Amino acid sequence: MTDKATGQYDETILRLATVLVRVVIVALWVGLAVIALAVPGVVLWRGEVLAELAKEGMADGVAIPALLALMTGGAAILYAAIQFFRRLLAVMRTVRKGDPFVPENAARLRAMAWLLLAIEVGGLAVGLFSHWAFGRSNGFEFSVTGLIAVLSLFVLARVFARGTAMREDIEGTV
Repeated sequence: MTDKATGQYDETILRLATVLVRVVIVALWVGLAVIALAVPGVVLWRGEVLAELAKEGMADGVAIPALLALMTGGAAILYAAIQFFRRLLAVMRTVRKGDPFVPENAARLRAMAWLLLAIEVGGLAVGLFSHWAFGRSNGFEFSVTGLIAVLSLFVLARVFARGTAMREDIEGTV
């Protein structure tokens, strides 16, 4: 495979990834909007919500506050995910421009690592709270893959910071 063919393939993948990230960002905003609209609904139609929860054996004195807390936690996780993907999109833009080793990308990758850590810890907390409040898990649990991704992002942030510094040193010498 020639460099030209590889470059074209890489560009196609980058374009596809950019579209996918934009779609994910829109989906996350929609999810956040749904939660924002549902919170007042839970409060306004408290009786109906309690009746539905009772059908599932989950209605008690803390059901509504617990449900609202879970919704708030979910909203926080979605917002962190939006911020994560916004930064990823910004990194991808610099890759498309042909100059990814800029100080901003090191900062973006570091922020992405912290955001992903917050998503992982937040998801675990929401899952544990859901189990405590309703006796059911909502699918959030500890993720070894998530931990590996967080650590990888911290390492990549350092690589980008070092690569940027090395390039600045070379440009200063030339």
